Amino acid sequence: DFCKKGARVEVLAPSNRWREAQVVRVGGGVARIHYTGYDAQFDEEVPLDNQRLRPFGQIRSEKLKERKENFVLQMDAGCCPGCGVKLQCTDKMALGYVPPDKFVKPEEEDLS
Repeated sequence: DFCKKGARVEVLAPSNRWREAQVVRVGGGVARIHYTGYDAQFDEEVPLDNQRLRPFGQIRSEKLKERKENFVLQMDAGCCPGCGVKLQCTDKMALGYVPPDKFVKPEEEDLS
């Protein structure tokens, strides 16, 4: 039912990882699939009664669920030197990270 010609699906690839694919042809109890982003030499026929095929969208929903579960908000990570918005993490590999040596320190006020 979800596995029709032109449909986007997810396939458990020979690498044992779920991959996005498109159905090229259906017939004889098998679906010819093309892995998204891969050359046609990796296309393969997957039996329709096999557990290697599933509807499109589960890979992304699993990744999103994992990100939401692992998200940690760190409120005292500092502020953006440009706009003053608080940074969300101190992890050097995460988005929003600014090295401490790049922070612009406010000049001391002249009290004279």
